[in-house]
Amino acid sequence: MRSIAPLVAVLTALAPAPALPAQKPLAEPRVGFEFRPPKGWLELGSGFDRGATVRLLAAPRAMASRGESSHTPVLRVMHFVAGGDPAADVVDGLPRKTPFRSLADFARRGLAATDVSSEAHEIDGKAGQRVKATGLPGGLTLVGQTWPLDDGEAAVCIEVLDNQIDKLAKEIDAVLGSLKACERTVTAPLTPPWLADAAFAQQDAAARAAARRAWATEIVAAATKEALDGAQRRRCRLHEEGHRRRRSRARLVRVAVPRTGQGRAAAGGAAGARQRRSAARTAGRAR
Repeated sequence: MRSIAPLVAVLTALAPAPALPAQKPLAEPRVGFEFRPPKGWLELGSGFDRGATVRLLAAPRAMASRGESSHTPVLRVMHFVAGGDPAADVVDGLPRKTPFRSLADFARRGLAATDVSSEAHEIDGKAGQRVKATGLPGGLTLVGQTWPLDDGEAAVCIEVLDNQIDKLAKEIDAVLGSLKACERTVTAPLTPPWLADAAFAQQDAAARAAARRAWATEIVAAATKEALDGAQRRRCRLHEEGHRRRRSRARLVRVAVPRTGQGRAAAGGAAGARQRRSAARTAGRAR
């Protein structure tokens, strides 16, 4: 599978989304849990990795490897639908792009990991797995936490350079340990018509072109709605933060100015004295 590192680098540079605050959890209703992303990480697009990635975040800067290359750590929120036939992964000796069935399967077939290990790790009452994959091309390591679902498996995973994983160990543990259940909203994936319809290849060219256009229109509409919803949430958050700051300043003013009649008179006298001094300086400059 082709690495998404170049794409992440481009999207990180062009991404309009602001850095995500670490103090607030980020809910993902498509998989039914919320998590706390690392501070300063940027949210990018979704739909990568054969449709398994429902949310993609990247660190604000790349990290250096032991050689001359660098890599930007990425965080994926993933959803793997139950089912699938492992026998269909390879046909006539050639690998096929069948959907990934689990985080371990994604690490092996999607990232070409040479060693994948997992151990039971309960999180928020869910019997999940802590997965670690090493030996990825480019000297990378993947660490993730799975989340069982009725229709498959969800996961949060972070991909980082081998020589940088110790520096990010606390952040990784904090993210994977922050998973908490939230209300889930199941949405049907927008499967391409050439994958969803077995008779697609038998249709004439005009029908195939119309199906492709309709599918592309749905994809753009869904992505636009998601972006607008995110922008609306950001506007609401900024409005609330501005309101809190204004209230805080008002409280400070009330505390700083005495409320008694004598205190108000003293404050007014001090203000009058400042005005008289300012007027005197102005008159002196005029002469």
